[in-house]
Amino acid sequence: VVLNWGARPSDLDSYLRVPPDPSGGDECKVWYRNKVCNANSIKVCHLDLDATSHGRRGGKPETITFGVLTTGKYIFWASEYRGRNEQGLLNSGATATFYSEGYQVRYRVGRDGYVDGINWYVFWIDGATKEIHICDRESCPPV
Repeated sequence: VVLNWGARPSDLDSYLRVPPDPSGGDECKVWYRNKVCNANSIKVCHLDLDATSHGRRGGKPETITFGVLTTGKYIFWASEYRGRNEQGLLNSGATATFYSEGYQVRYRVGRDGYVDGINWYVFWIDGATKEIHICDRESCPPV
């Protein structure tokens, strides 16, 4: 997943909820304070790049890489670091692009998923079927 946005706000953060491994373990969250889930496994998910500041033209994207998906629900969302309300996200021009083999889909803030305060809930993946779905309040409840 690649998260891009314009010059403002200066920092958006990517989050990925990773379901527990069927062989045991707990649910995990990939974010700037925990950059890896399922380390040393083919099921690893990690934050590759945490872009922390943008200039007038924008800046580097944030990226999260998935390993082999396991049964369960993966939820991707973005948050405005130190945001105050939804306006920062809604005016950011943010896009989240999901890439897979021979497939890509781009989501836009304000059009896809939903914004709740400083969080944009973008999509979720059914790990069993590998199907990707746009978030709504029922499928991706606010954290």
